[in-house]
Amino acid sequence: MLYPEYPCLVSRFSKMKNRRRLYSQVCLLLGGITLISIGISIFVFFESIYDYILTDGLKFSPTSKPYKVWRTNDPPLIMDIYLFNWTNADQVGNLSIKPQFQEVGPYRFKEIKEKVNITWHDNNHTISYRHRKLYYFDEESSVRNLSDVISTINVVPLTVSYKARHFGYWTKRMISMGLSAISSLYVTKTAGDILFDGYEEPILSTLSYIPMVNVQDRFGIFYGKNDSIGIDGVFSMSYRNDESFGRLLTWNHRNKSDFYEGHCNAVKGSSGEFYPMNRKRDKLELYSPELCKYAELEYVQDVDIKGVHGYKFTADNIFDNGW
Repeated sequence: MLYPEYPCLVSRFSKMKNRRRLYSQVCLLLGGITLISIGISIFVFFESIYDYILTDGLKFSPTSKPYKVWRTNDPPLIMDIYLFNWTNADQVGNLSIKPQFQEVGPYRFKEIKEKVNITWHDNNHTISYRHRKLYYFDEESSVRNLSDVISTINVVPLTVSYKARHFGYWTKRMISMGLSAISSLYVTKTAGDILFDGYEEPILSTLSYIPMVNVQDRFGIFYGKNDSIGIDGVFSMSYRNDESFGRLLTWNHRNKSDFYEGHCNAVKGSSGEFYPMNRKRDKLELYSPELCKYAELEYVQDVDIKGVHGYKFTADNIFDNGW
């Protein structure tokens, strides 16, 4: 039996199929144009988009991730300390014998540096703070133990002698006689005493009884610094989202110190946590409160560390005295 409407149905389905094909082609064309437009826009405005994302990600506020990382360093910093054992210290009076020193270490410590007494200054986009430092001895990773007995130079009488170097002859003579009577040129103590625990020093014990003289009764390289707050002063840092971000502006409320001459007194550079954006291949400035000055690190080369591109800076000339 023949169906007279069958050819009409076939023609109708064919038209619908062609129409769908046309719609698909138009959609693909519009989609392609859209993707190409987006790609061209990203290519043209990539730097602006990148800067916006970077600036937004580095926004510094009490609730931001960079602030939490900045406030407490996690994981802790690793600090390896080496001491020099004076092996023939008992022969110091013999001028014909050259002092012999043996490197001992490392003694590994973990340092946690926490920002405290934080104050936000929204009027000029700065933040002031102090440091709270904690040190933990890492016995498992250390080569030596803090119970090691070390003979080393007695820093206290040498410091007094250096301070008195410009005094008059008789004054220096009296100081020399006094130092010889109550102290010696070397001490033999445990590594723990020399580093953090401290040891009694007759000179300091004597000075501690003098009114108006504020000195500790014990001496150690890091004595009194463990779990200390603000011992290295108060800092002011810029958190403005521009090239000044992360820069130290003042130390102890001043933009310079009185320990050196000329530009060496300037307080500038980063404290080491953040660096200004758009870092260039030139010099990197870091400020050290321990040295009371800033140091310039020289650019060496571009590096890739686990797929992250960066710039390598070194401090090869940081202690160059010009000789």
